[in-house]
Amino acid sequence: MSKPNVIVDRQELTRFAETILMKRGMSAEDAGAVAGQLVWADMRDVGSHGVFRLPRYMAIIDRGEIDPKAKIELKLQLPAALVFEANKAFGPVAMMRAMEAACAQAKRSGVCYAIVSHTTHTGAVGYFSNWAAERGFAAIIASAGTANMAYHGAAKPSLSTSPLAIAVPGGKSGPIALDMSTAILGIGRLAQAKERGETLPEGVALDDDGNPTTDPAKANLPMPLGGAKGSGLALMFECLAGLMAGTPLLAGMIAPGGKPWHSHNAIIIVMDVAQFRPVADFEKDAEELAAAIRQLPRRPGFNELMLPGERGNRAYAKSLTDGVGISPGTWTDLEKLSAKLGVAMPPRKG
Repeated sequence: MSKPNVIVDRQELTRFAETILMKRGMSAEDAGAVAGQLVWADMRDVGSHGVFRLPRYMAIIDRGEIDPKAKIELKLQLPAALVFEANKAFGPVAMMRAMEAACAQAKRSGVCYAIVSHTTHTGAVGYFSNWAAERGFAAIIASAGTANMAYHGAAKPSLSTSPLAIAVPGGKSGPIALDMSTAILGIGRLAQAKERGETLPEGVALDDDGNPTTDPAKANLPMPLGGAKGSGLALMFECLAGLMAGTPLLAGMIAPGGKPWHSHNAIIIVMDVAQFRPVADFEKDAEELAAAIRQLPRRPGFNELMLPGERGNRAYAKSLTDGVGISPGTWTDLEKLSAKLGVAMPPRKG
């Protein structure tokens, strides 16, 4: 039987993450951007993209593949497009900078296509698309980077797990928001399964030799969602981000003699809803669509029909009142990190 989660106040957890990051040279503002996204993921019960990542981020900094003090540059500005060079900045810092700029550009041109080159782990990309949708924009975000997923039929790392997030204003209930990976289970989920000793479902991961496995200790290579469909989607994100900006990543990693390293490219597409139609009218239609879906007849075993993002919204609301749940394994890793950097652990609740 697994141990219960450690419960922590969200503000205390955020302060802890910020302090850890500032110990590694980040400014308070940038550390706040990263910590805010990590805790947001934990509050939505997506622990694979929450503070679980902090020790892993420290290791990537040690390898020189994240620069805590990186300066983000605007390399190209067109009437409805932007290209940013992140220079190995933390993903949330570069992505929020690009999202803010893309929304401002879309206010002038109706739409904006932005590319972020040479950023790092973009984390829960739904954080950024939700941010935009809450401000009246429709947003699409996709990330491509390190080869850590198998191409359909391949036996070695050959694609990024390439997350995709789409969000639109949803009215009183908040944005309608899809946040998914092109892998059946992402790297973070596999790592959590290892931590908990959970047997994996059939057909989600391969071992180092390219053989299917359900053993979490051997599962190191996620398989694409929907087979050829998932790997094709991830491949096209590499084309739309890396190849479009002249910053390709995958070919150098998967060609003979190539070796994966930690780097990401991402695309952001935003549409200013108000320039197409009144936002209130869009939200009214979104609410009517949601209501129509919820009243559909249900198959056996389904107590309700949920919209994309609704489960996370409920977890987030619960975390606001009850506190944020952190798995025992992650808590132990954070205790080691806290001792190493001399940062006090956040107090437990209860």
